[in-house]
Amino acid sequence: EASRLSRDRAAKLLPPDIGKLPDLSQVESKQSLTDAEKHIVRSIAWLRFHASTHALIIPRSNEAIRWLLCHGHISAAIQLSADLPKADTNESGDHVHAIEYLLYRKLLALWDNLSAFEKIKEPQTALNWKRRLEDQIQRLFDDFVEVVTMDWGIESDESDVEDGPAADGDARRIEELVCLRRLFIPEISIRLTQVLMNMSTYIPSAVKLVMELVNLVADGKDKLHLDFVYRGRNRLPEYLLLVKEALITGMGAGGSDPLALAA
Repeated sequence: EASRLSRDRAAKLLPPDIGKLPDLSQVESKQSLTDAEKHIVRSIAWLRFHASTHALIIPRSNEAIRWLLCHGHISAAIQLSADLPKADTNESGDHVHAIEYLLYRKLLALWDNLSAFEKIKEPQTALNWKRRLEDQIQRLFDDFVEVVTMDWGIESDESDVEDGPAADGDARRIEELVCLRRLFIPEISIRLTQVLMNMSTYIPSAVKLVMELVNLVADGKDKLHLDFVYRGRNRLPEYLLLVKEALITGMGAGGSDPLALAA
């Protein structure tokens, strides 16, 4: 009952949904939560107080995080995810919900890590700082690869969903997951490329990671390049401009063969 009341209060405070896609490039991850966002986060927290509602925590939190991310409420999504201990993933009893929940934890952790790297003005001059920075950049890149190649739960065709009351919910979930992919994969690809280019001043090998990212985006297996175009928004030109700058930077650093950078 308390969870439902919190959701109802949030619904009353939220502005009308006009279907406009958020501009994630303008969203900061550490913003103060609005009253509506606090009610959404609280609606999930209430489910932890009674054993009878524990099984609802993961599916309800997934539903809330999907909505928050699709509308650009990243700070609230991070807060909601952070409030849920990893142990709760065992309560849902549903592998699909558990995988989706894990996806959000990894995606939001990656978002936070990208934000941390973007704030680096110049590395510390402590002993072995260059090696440590290089290791951190590689881990950031590996985390990115793990997120974008995860199962986002949209592989099944909507036509496979049976008719009935659950069909609308399943179709809405798939639609929101598609929206998430096509909002976040271009954004984190562009942000990671920018981070790698900034770090290449200190770690020249970062340019090669940019080229590895290009190969991943262009690869036909995961088809990430298709996620750059969505509902009239095309971020491929923005991304390709960064790639061009990376090639120029790499060649200026002594790599005369652009193909060798991508090898």
